[in-house]
Amino acid sequence: MKPATKDPDQGSARPALIPPANADDLSGNGHRQLLGWLGILLPLMVCLGAGLRPAAHVDPWKMLPSISGYYHTGAVVFFIGIVVALGLFLITYHGYDNADGWKDRLASNIAGYAALLLAAFPTKVEGGYPAPDWWTPLMGKLHLAGASTLFIAFAYMSFFLFPSGTDHLTKEKKRRNLVHQSSGIIIAACLIWALVAGFILEGPIFWPETIMLLAFGVSWLTKGKVDKTAKAIVQRISGDPAE
Repeated sequence: MKPATKDPDQGSARPALIPPANADDLSGNGHRQLLGWLGILLPLMVCLGAGLRPAAHVDPWKMLPSISGYYHTGAVVFFIGIVVALGLFLITYHGYDNADGWKDRLASNIAGYAALLLAAFPTKVEGGYPAPDWWTPLMGKLHLAGASTLFIAFAYMSFFLFPSGTDHLTKEKKRRNLVHQSSGIIIAACLIWALVAGFILEGPIFWPETIMLLAFGVSWLTKGKVDKTAKAIVQRISGDPAE
């Protein structure tokens, strides 16, 4: 990937929007950024989808107890679409060609298939929406298994796999590692929150799920060097050449 392109009118290099990958990178930073944005957009899109595609006799803007509950609303297209996309991009993520690369591939594959599992088998109906005749409690259990596996994999990847080695780290890498490890801790803490809220208190879990997805998204965007993409966009808008 070329780091910059020449503008024939200005004669200056234009910064690349997607930061160039390392020599041992098997996936690319664009792949990582896309995963991050999908995770961040999921809670927002299901809420908007349900509100803009309302069902009869139900308040479409009332928040449901869980993100998964939006499967049974007008937001089903966004829920399934984003979750399946997450699953496919996780399955096709290959990480790096190094001694630990197999760990990236194994964890991302587990997370990807877990996402497809929870997309294929929805949770129970929430918020007064009509229940489909084909839904069974077994589907709810399979959904829960997929969701739990997915978030555990997210926490593991952020905390253990994403941080670079501890030797000869630059300040930038140290900052990125801090973001990754903080995201992993947040995901793990919110997973416990969701389990307590959902199973012990039998209450809503929308917010712990949302925070987990946001932490997942931030971690992947950081891994994909989205800060450099933002800087390149600013440079293009301002007309500054690439550094």
